[in-house]
Formats: sequence, structure tokens, C-alpha cells
Amino acid sequence: MIGGPLQEKVGRVVSDLFNLESVSRETSAETVERWDSMSHLDLIASLEEVFEVEFDDVRVGELTTVGVIVDEIESLKSDAK
Repeated sequence: MIGGPLQEKVGRVVSDLFNLESVSRETSAETVERWDSMSHLDLIASLEEVFEVEFDDVRVGELTTVGVIVDEIESLKSDAK
């Protein structure tokens, strides 16, 4: 998987949804065949539920790599403090 507890948790969500053996920060909609517009919405919904965050509708379309998703969740969590 990938490093850090947050990254590992995001990796598990992505891995489970797309049935992947390994996930890195570079895992993306471009590298995962099953990651299309519909499954992207499923991923966003799963992440919002697991991490108890709400992504900005404008940003949702930009969350297309695991690294960007991790960074966005970190940002949302730090803003909530």
C-alpha cells in the first residue's frame, strides 16, 4: 500500500472499490480502468462517509489521484480543527 495512516485508509477504500492489489499516491482515474465517472461518484461518497468530510462540489472533479485525495482530506481535517 502507501505510507501513513491516512494514506493507508484512503488506499483501502480505493483498493476495495476497484478491487486493486496495490495502491500508491499515483493511482488515478488514468491508471485504473474501472475508475470512470460513475465509480468516481461512488468513491467520493465512500470517502466522505469513511472520513466524515464533505468535499466541495467544485473540487470533486479534481480528486482524480490518490495523492490529491489524501491531500484534500488532510486539508479538510486540519480546517475542521
